[in-house]
Parts: sequence; structure tokens; C-alpha cells
Amino acid sequence: MTEILEPKVRDNYHTVLMAKNMDGVKELNMLVTKSCDPDHFYYNNRITFEEFLGISDNIISTSACLASPLNRLPEDHPMYMRLAEKYDFLEVQGHNHPDQIAFNRKLAKLSRQLNKPLIAGTDTHSSTKYKAECRSVLLASKGKSYGDEDSLDLTYKTYDELVEMFRIQGALSSEEYMSAIENTNMLYDLVEDIELDTSIKYPILYGSREADEKKFEQVVQEKFKEKVERGIITQEQVAGFETAIPEEMRVFKKLEMMGFMLSMSELTCWCKDNGIPLGPARGSVGGSRAAYVTDITDLNPEQWHTVFSRFANEDRKEIGDIDIDCTEPDRPKIFEYIVGRFGKEKTARVASFGTALDKKVIEDVGRYLAKKWLKENPGSEAGNPWSLKNIAEIKDEYASNPEKTKEKYPDLFYYLDGLVGTKVSQSVHPAGMVISPITLDDNFGCFDKDGDICLMLDMENVHDFTGLAKYDLTIDLLHRNMY
Repeated sequence: MTEILEPKVRDNYHTVLMAKNMDGVKELNMLVTKSCDPDHFYYNNRITFEEFLGISDNIISTSACLASPLNRLPEDHPMYMRLAEKYDFLEVQGHNHPDQIAFNRKLAKLSRQLNKPLIAGTDTHSSTKYKAECRSVLLASKGKSYGDEDSLDLTYKTYDELVEMFRIQGALSSEEYMSAIENTNMLYDLVEDIELDTSIKYPILYGSREADEKKFEQVVQEKFKEKVERGIITQEQVAGFETAIPEEMRVFKKLEMMGFMLSMSELTCWCKDNGIPLGPARGSVGGSRAAYVTDITDLNPEQWHTVFSRFANEDRKEIGDIDIDCTEPDRPKIFEYIVGRFGKEKTARVASFGTALDKKVIEDVGRYLAKKWLKENPGSEAGNPWSLKNIAEIKDEYASNPEKTKEKYPDLFYYLDGLVGTKVSQSVHPAGMVISPITLDDNFGCFDKDGDICLMLDMENVHDFTGLAKYDLTIDLLHRNMY
């Protein structure tokens, strides 16, 4: 949390925001989205003081850790008291550190002055001491640090451990810190239970599902007639299409898929009208006569005897999925069309999170151990057992015999299990995009990645927890080597 100032005087301030109810969730998602846009983002996500002061009662806020503006701003700063009065809770923490002791005492005084409740926090960064050690190793290997973090115990605490932390710290009376701990239950009672809406959410193109149904039926009839007249569908195949299409349309209507099929038809037709080559069909959609008629696919099910029920049937509750094969240079143009056609508020790319794999962890831990060895043995770089050359050899050994290599280098592999699978990067999935019937920035939260609006969720989470229709623009292997 920070006020947006000139870059030379910008700083990071922390505040904890929690949604009180579903309206609060949407408001919080909007704040997260706003914090990521280019006008707000500066090294880290942030919103302005004024935006924070404008949040509704659907959001609960606490003053957070030592990076709080109540710790960093002078008390005569014009924002200091406005922020203090806005917080629902003043957050004390049990770290036995002189800065935290001073801040806790300051907050206790402010609590009495403003009649604001204290609340106990732990600023948990890691679940266990082992995970905390792994985190420190990873940060050190990358040359990153977050102030005096290593001097604080930022691991998960049980109730008894939390009480003991505050007792040892000695900044507050037992009555004050026990009340602050009890106030975590007060906060919990202020929050409503919410249920994730995982229902299927196909896009709506023409204002309502009914309008989309009429439009898709019209498109199917017109394009079927056109293909028959042009001989693309032969007279021998007409009866098969006339029998199959009404049944397909019945299933699409029951599954509320009409808008989805219509959106796919408009998308593929736009590509073809604009000279963008697409693959003939990928996966089970090749069994749909309606998809063939409306130019979603170029595979004739009557000719190849493919089966519609593999793509959609009335007993299948999974959201429809149609992959489009295209070439790499055309993909940005297709994404741009989707945003323009279906609206910026209801379209977004899908996030991709890079995770650390075994060999990357070996490199990172090796870099940390190399730095540590040089500190302990200055001027002896040539004898460093964790040099780049030695680490490369260890990776080769590990590829050949993992268990033996782990036994041979216990100092390095001690950290492997704690770091493998750690998310280390955030980017945009190259193929995935969502078209939604509801706005995305408030319902799910979005971020700006090099000009692309992207959901905070990856492909797996979009599929499992949102019910949103995702559109996969995969690279056509037949054309991959042409570019």
C-alpha cells in the first residue's frame, strides 16, 4: 500500500485487506486488478492512500507489519491519522525485535487513543522452519533480500507458540496481547462464508442466451443451405446432416452451449475471412455436424463417420472445449480480435506460473553454497566445490543416478524437496484466453502483463474453479517449422 509519488520518493507500505462478504470479494478483486495496472505498479502492486480510504465497509483492514505506514510515516504526516482511523484493527506481532517492540507499544497507545481494537498477527511467510530456510536459500541465491527478514521468525505458529512469543517479547501486557489474540475470532465472526460459483459460464454475445440461440440457429440454417448449394455437402450426405443437426442443437440448448458455439463460429469465420489459416479440427469437436456447417471445423463428420457424443452430450457436465490450431505469427491478431469483439471487461488471457524443477533447484542451491563458501574462504575461488563447472557435473550425475547423487552431496540436496515445485515466475499462457459472460476484473481479478490483460488464475484453476470457457489457440505442428 502506498501513495503514488515521484519515483525517487516512492516507498512500500503494507496493509492487510480482507473481504467481509461476496460484495467485498468483488471489491477486493477490483483493488487487486487496479494495483497491477501500469499507473499503479512500481516494483510491487499498490493502490493509493486515497483509494484505500475510499474502500467500503465490505472490506476489513488491518495495519499489518513493520512496513505499515503507521510505522514508517511520521505522526505529523497528513495521512497518518486518517489511515489510523480507517483501519478496523491495529495489528501487533510477537517478533522479539526492537523495531517490533517499539511499534507494538505505539499501536497499543494508538488503540487506547482511538478506541480501535488490537489484533495479533504472525506475518507468516513459511509453514515450517525448514521451509523458511529453503526460502532464505532461494532468495540469497538470486541476490534478493527483504530488509531484516532473517532476524524475524516468520513461520506458522500454534496458539500456544503465539502466546509465548508475546510473553517473551514483553512489549504488551498479558491482558493486551491476549485480547489481541482473541480478536482474531472477532475478525472471523465478521466474515461471511462464501461459496465459489463453479457453474458453467458460456459467453453471451447478443444480450441473452435466448438471443444467442436464435442467432446460432439462423447461422446453422444459412450455412448449411450454402454448403449444400455449393456442393461442399453432397446430396448423399444431406439426410445425415438433417437428422443429426436438430439433435445436436437440442443438446447444445440443454447445455446452454449455443453462445459458445456461436462465438467459435464467429472467431473461426473471422480468421478465414482475414486470411489466417487454421487447422481442420482438433479433438472431439470433429464429431459435430453443426460445427462443420458453421465453419468451426473443416472435417466433414458424414465423410469420416465421427461421433458427436464424444464432444457433447446431455449427461456430460464438463464445460465445452474446442482447441484451434493456428500459426505463431497469427496468434496475437486473433487475441486482439477476441478482445475487440467480445469486450475488454469480459476477455482475458490466462496466467502461467513457472515452477522450479530439480535441475533448476540444483543450480540455485549450488549458487547459494558457492557464495557461502567464498565468504568463508575469501580469495580461494579456484577451489570452490560449488563452482559452475562442478554444479554442471552434479546435474549430470543426478540425471544418471538421483539417489546416489543425493547421498554424495547432502548439503546441496537437503534443500531439494523444499524448493522443487516452488512458483518462481508469473507470465501469460501462450495459448489460453477466456471469454466470459460476466466481468472478470471484479469477479476474479486481473493483472497487466506487457499490455495483455490476464486472469490471476492458471489454466488448471480456470478449468476447475471458475466454470469459464477457455479458448486454446495452439500452434499447428504442420506450420511450426515454416516460421
